[in-house]
Amino acid sequence: MKWVHITFRQEFSEAVGYILERHGIRDYVLYPMVQGRDADGKHEGGKIFPGSMAVVQALVEDDETEIFMEELLSFRDEKPSHGHLRAVVVGVEKSL
Repeated sequence: MKWVHITFRQEFSEAVGYILERHGIRDYVLYPMVQGRDADGKHEGGKIFPGSMAVVQALVEDDETEIFMEELLSFRDEKPSHGHLRAVVVGVEKSL
């Protein structure tokens, strides 16, 4: 099993949710609006630093991880506005 941590612009939460659903990932944590910084600067949800980031954390089965990451990469490469999506895969030793 792998732990996948995904950060992206909050406005794409629905699209990322569809990707999770297509891969049968129904058990995840979504932080829908967090402050963050990406290549374009800070996103704190205010007038000075507009926009917000979102975070999804999910446990993904080993055999699904690669194809899931490929779809996230495809989404990221689809449009320049998707280019701020980042995903990290970490091995899991134990899970309850």
